[in-house]
Amino acid sequence: MVREEAATGKGAGAIAPRRSMLEKQMILTRGFENIRESGQISGFQLKIRIPYYRGVWLAIIADLTVTVDGTVFDHGRIRVRYKDKSYTMDALARAETVHWDYGDPLDLLVAKSGGLAPGLHDVEVRLELKPAFTDVVGTARRKITLVS
Repeated sequence: MVREEAATGKGAGAIAPRRSMLEKQMILTRGFENIRESGQISGFQLKIRIPYYRGVWLAIIADLTVTVDGTVFDHGRIRVRYKDKSYTMDALARAETVHWDYGDPLDLLVAKSGGLAPGLHDVEVRLELKPAFTDVVGTARRKITLVS
């Protein structure tokens, strides 16, 4: 934990959780759009960056949750696309030879009939990585605009 006083307005000695310097950059504003398949909107997509100091193998992604305007979409409704190849969460566990390079965006494709309405949305992403030595959980929240 880190002490935040004047900056938070919570008073002397208020405790706030320590945040990673990469969390602000985890959710990208570009690429947030509805997914159209066969003329129908089947969901929405967004892009994220890894909340870690280096790249990782896709197989160590243990869990992924997207929350939009309070609605939670668990890993059963999320597919991951990286370098033009799409994976279910179950398939990620077998993607041992695919390396997510630091700085590269990862597309999250979320199934939601009708997609999202255009406009400003409160988006949160929780990504859990399980490298051999410790668990890494990145959580980021950001308001971003869906244009179409």
